[in-house]
Amino acid sequence: MTKPRIVFSHMAKTGGTALLYHFRQSLGPEAVLMHGPHTRVMSFFADELQTEELSIEQRQAASIVQGHGVTEQTLGLLGDPGFKLMVVLRAPVGLTRSRFNHRVKGLQRRGISLDGAGFLKTYERNGLAGALVRLFPTFVDDGGASGLEQALSVLRKFEYVYTTEDLNAQARPMMRLHGLPEEIERKRVAGTSKLELDVSDRAILAENEVDQALFEATNHVVGGDGSTHNALGFDAAARADAYARVSAAQPNGEQLRTICYEKTANALCQELKGEAALLKIEVAPDTVRILHLDRFSKILRSRFENISGQYNEAQASASAQHAAKWMRRHG
Repeated sequence: MTKPRIVFSHMAKTGGTALLYHFRQSLGPEAVLMHGPHTRVMSFFADELQTEELSIEQRQAASIVQGHGVTEQTLGLLGDPGFKLMVVLRAPVGLTRSRFNHRVKGLQRRGISLDGAGFLKTYERNGLAGALVRLFPTFVDDGGASGLEQALSVLRKFEYVYTTEDLNAQARPMMRLHGLPEEIERKRVAGTSKLELDVSDRAILAENEVDQALFEATNHVVGGDGSTHNALGFDAAARADAYARVSAAQPNGEQLRTICYEKTANALCQELKGEAALLKIEVAPDTVRILHLDRFSKILRSRFENISGQYNEAQASASAQHAAKWMRRHG
């Protein structure tokens, strides 16, 4: 049995949470390093360092690096080409309906109403293809004219390309290779009503032809020893070249710290916890695990002042409640 070393770029509502629980249960929570907006908020209030401010040894100690914030830059943070890349795709009909349900309920918790018509006006068509190109721009081959060609060129540099619909069968060889349980338990939230998007499957497909093509190209079980799984054919040489270019362009020092602080401040404010974070910094600065706290405080205050002016009444109330809740617990 060998220890897996996997960087998992988690596309929302594709089954990534089931894989996260699977890895945590099999390897232990300490083996999984989460990297994304919500994790930044959790780390801040748990008095933990952000990923960028961990030492390289701490980052490389992780077996699985997973989250919505995983990009090509994450590979540079790890400083080790031995990590393998993983992604899970999903057919656009199910993905669109699931994202609608998730987004509406998430906005409701933040005091924002959104109906089906509003969702259809704003959601990203061919969102998987767009995310792949946006998160891994260095992985795009030169000359890729169409969105489909660009996304396919990114995927050919991933060791593991799975689909929600056939995840168990596709991932089984990789799990077996590392001595992990082969069956992945799907996580569902019990007792919650599901919101239905009032649009036909045909209409969704018509607006997501690139994502459908990606799904059809990758929704296969290719077998093998588990060292890779990519129905498109894994291009090891191109992957190595892309990693070398990512590594050479990796931000460090002040540039990396600025990126970290801006993303952390944005995540806190998006979750309506910027006010609580500023209160924590004021009341208990010694508990805040930010290496350059004065600099971060200025970035956070500026971001909060900008975004809080756009809060509606419910959002402003929720922000104040988060701050008051923190004060009751820790003040």
